[in-house]
Amino acid sequence: LAGSLLDQWHGLGLAAQSEACRLALQDAPCIESLAGELRSPKQLLDPTSTRLTGLFPAGSGPFPSEDFMIPARASLIQLRSELSLQELREVVDRMPSTSGGQGLDAVDADLPQIASNLLDYLVHIDL
Repeated sequence: LAGSLLDQWHGLGLAAQSEACRLALQDAPCIESLAGELRSPKQLLDPTSTRLTGLFPAGSGPFPSEDFMIPARASLIQLRSELSLQELREVVDRMPSTSGGQGLDAVDADLPQIASNLLDYLVHIDL
């Protein structure tokens, strides 16, 4: 439904009330996430940011489904460009500790890249 609304945005005359409609849309849980859950745009991250997508294993994270990344649709929703503190903590918590006795042999193959991406993200965020 939300995809159809975004596709018909201009035809429905919503462009004339664009700002008020966009603000209302930001709070509405109407965008399907990669996990298949309905989320509001303000709960989702911008998947065009490689700094953000690089922090999550492929196909996961608080991003919209591909259906909402069609340029005409994506231009009407405002996605976040920074992690929340909770999301940052979740990324850090996914990093295994070698003190658990498993060592690095049990580590996900994506971990070194995700760790590098996390460092890059932290260096570039505005505090």
